[in-house]
Amino acid sequence: MRVHRSSILGFPIILILLTLGCCPSPSKNFPAKNVAHSRPSKFSCPTPQTRLSENIVEQLKRRFPGENNLEKIGDILRWIRENFKRYRGRGKWVAKQSAQEIFISRRLSGCNDWGLLLTAILRSLGHPVVFMNAAGIEWAKNYRKDPSVEFSGHAFLEIFINGSWIVLDSVTGEYLKDYDFNDPVIPIPKKRAGERGYFVYQKGLDHWSLGVKSIKDNEQIMREFALNYPLDSLIIPNKKVDTLVK
Repeated sequence: MRVHRSSILGFPIILILLTLGCCPSPSKNFPAKNVAHSRPSKFSCPTPQTRLSENIVEQLKRRFPGENNLEKIGDILRWIRENFKRYRGRGKWVAKQSAQEIFISRRLSGCNDWGLLLTAILRSLGHPVVFMNAAGIEWAKNYRKDPSVEFSGHAFLEIFINGSWIVLDSVTGEYLKDYDFNDPVIPIPKKRAGERGYFVYQKGLDHWSLGVKSIKDNEQIMREFALNYPLDSLIIPNKKVDTLVK
């Protein structure tokens, strides 16, 4: 998926080390494996950006009852597709809205909105979710040669389910069940964007907890990643990509 300059987040050195407490403030450490995957409950509580009102949470619990499983996540994704309008915000609203505001507006401007909304819904239903921002690996190589190229990246989610973590694209419903959260490369290709895989440069609770306040923050960090990271060292593993929705 092609993402404009105004829809990319983060850089490897800003990855998160979560410490004590239910939803602690992130510290700026690398690599991504420092996120406390061994304590999923840290990612199941609401944050200022992902908190939904009690009324909305009760509505969601009635609409999506039963145990938490992949089928329920698929049902939620289908419901979002049917009840929310897509529009091209070109990054204008990245980090500017809470999940509550997105839920009420019923409008989604891009993958960051999709990821934030699904994170909020899943956490309200008891799913631990890690929010992630990733850069197209081919984009980074091209940007190093030509800084005028459009930025290309994507937001992904790590979801703890049935005792293990999966990685999910909240827009397409594509996911990897065979997933190594210590590997920063996500081999979910986007043919339209010319990408075979994405590099996770930032992960945590949400935009605000990651220190992202505007698209300008994202652009600068993305430039630093593309120009300084050893891109030739990245290996895109061969993984089976499944989908929750058709």
